[in-house]
Amino acid sequence: MLEQIFSMIFTTSFGYSIIRITSPILFAALAAVVAEKAGVTNIGLEGIMMISALFGVLFAYWTSYWWVGVIGAVVVGIILALIIGVFALKLKTDIILAGIAINLVGSGGTIFLLYLFTGLKGNTASLTTPGMLTPKIDIPILESIPILGPIFSGHSVLTYVAFILVLLVWILLYKTAIGLQIRAVGENSHAADSVGISVLKIQYIALGFRCSVWSGRCLHVHVLLSELEYRYRCWSWLHCFGCTGDGSGGTSGNHVRIPVLWFCQCPWQ
Repeated sequence: MLEQIFSMIFTTSFGYSIIRITSPILFAALAAVVAEKAGVTNIGLEGIMMISALFGVLFAYWTSYWWVGVIGAVVVGIILALIIGVFALKLKTDIILAGIAINLVGSGGTIFLLYLFTGLKGNTASLTTPGMLTPKIDIPILESIPILGPIFSGHSVLTYVAFILVLLVWILLYKTAIGLQIRAVGENSHAADSVGISVLKIQYIALGFRCSVWSGRCLHVHVLLSELEYRYRCWSWLHCFGCTGDGSGGTSGNHVRIPVLWFCQCPWQ
């Protein structure tokens, strides 16, 4: 069984999948960095991703344009960010509880809304049209290089945006005035307030930055639209190994069934 697993891991298709699946997590990580730098902790990331991804797919389906889905997902994320901000920053609710509430709504409410709008119960593959798919980019020269080409070329445009944003977020935090204010508020909010920085405003900006734009929303929608399906499952089976998990374990043909509940608490699985 281990030989089969290793033969699946050390392939260019597996490397390609790693890059693709890393991109939404990278968006979320960048968002979390900005929020944490402002002293705002929000564990509702998964719920926000799921709800925004749902509406991103729905908007793309209704309009047949993938970019409308991305914009729609961002708008929904902004609304959710404002809801968390109002409860946590204005009404002084524990932000951990606010995040848990969003996660609960995301895990259960998205299934209900998907069924309400489409009649489906967990898979949007049947909704997909060519206009919903995010465009992929084949990088000249790189695409012809053995091993590296199949791994790093041919991804969605938003995948490359995710990695470019690593540099841009660093520039934002350490080379701009707003970045200095975000870090000042996170390190010592009282000192920042004493020099005229609006702590509440900066925290709203950081929370909105995290929850609406960079917390995996765009890339999450990209994963959904480029892979033709969306399965609302927090606990899943590891498909990146080519697994055909039905819960029985063992092996079947050339596929390996592996229970990986501890790996796959991911809304896009």
